[in-house]
Amino acid sequence: MRNFISEDDIEQAILSELKEEPYKYDIIICDADPSKRDDLNDGTGRASKKECVLPAVLEKSLKKINPNIAPEHIDRIVKTLRQDYTGTDIVATNYKLYQQIRNNIKINVRRNGKEDFDFVKLVDFEHPENNTFTAVSQMWIQGKVYYRRPDILIFINGLPMVFIELKNSIVRIDADFKFGCSL
Repeated sequence: MRNFISEDDIEQAILSELKEEPYKYDIIICDADPSKRDDLNDGTGRASKKECVLPAVLEKSLKKINPNIAPEHIDRIVKTLRQDYTGTDIVATNYKLYQQIRNNIKINVRRNGKEDFDFVKLVDFEHPENNTFTAVSQMWIQGKVYYRRPDILIFINGLPMVFIELKNSIVRIDADFKFGCSL
C-alpha cells in the first residue's frame, strides 16, 4: 500500500512552517465542526461570520504602521473594511480594495487650521517587518448563499490576502467556488 499524505497533513505542515523562523506568523485555529459555523468565539474577533477581516489585528496594525494618523481616522477605515460586502459587485469591490492596499487610503485632515490630506497605509511595503502576518485555519465565512471554510487564509495586517484550499489527491471533487466575500 502506498503512503498517502492527507489534506490535513499538508495543512498542519504549512501552519507549522509559517509559525517558525523566519516567518513567525501568528496562527489561529478555528473549529471546523459544522455545528460551530455560527459560533463567533472562534479566535478571529469578528462580530459577524460575514466579516472577512481580523478587526483587532487590523486596528492594531494600522495604528502601528501609521503612527501620525489620528485614531479616529484609523477607526473609520477599520469600520469600513469590516462591512458586509456580499451584496456588492465582487469584481469592482475587489479592485477598489486592491487599489487601497497598493496605493493607500487618502484622508482629509486639518493642519495648522487649514484643510490638508494624508494617506493611510494598509500594508507597509517599505518595511515589511512592521506588518502583522497571520494564518487562520478553518475559518467559517458566511457568503451570500452558503458558508465557506477555507483550509488556510493568510492575512497581512488583518486583511485576507491568500486563500488556500487543499484537496486529497485520491478524492474526486466537483468544485463550485462562488465565494461571497471580498478582499
